[in-house]
Amino acid sequence: CTLYAEEVPMEEVQRQDEDKVASCHHFSKNLMSPHSAPFFFLVKKGEEFAETKRRLQARLGISDKDFAKVKFTVVPILHLSSKIPYLNDDDILSESIDVSHQYFALDHPDKNTRSRSSGMEKAIKIFN
Repeated sequence: CTLYAEEVPMEEVQRQDEDKVASCHHFSKNLMSPHSAPFFFLVKKGEEFAETKRRLQARLGISDKDFAKVKFTVVPILHLSSKIPYLNDDDILSESIDVSHQYFALDHPDKNTRSRSSGMEKAIKIFN
């Protein structure tokens, strides 16, 4: 089991009741090819996906050139199909995702040479 820890961004702490926090994962072309650390991201009710992408890019610190290559999708937790529909800029993510049964996924090449060999980043282990 791998445990990831991250600081909770202030926008998640101060979120509105109707907003959701979604689990987000990185993969490359195939959902069975995950890479990088998963994270949580605030999904604001009624926000167009174009604005969601701007917040996501700022959160991840990805350059415009690299971010233009990223495709986004919502995936059921028990996803069995190889076909996944990608989101468009005019989609409303809060209307497309049920955070209790789905996760948000970013399809893009893995730029981390350490994780390419195993498909996952090396975990930091904390022993008591």
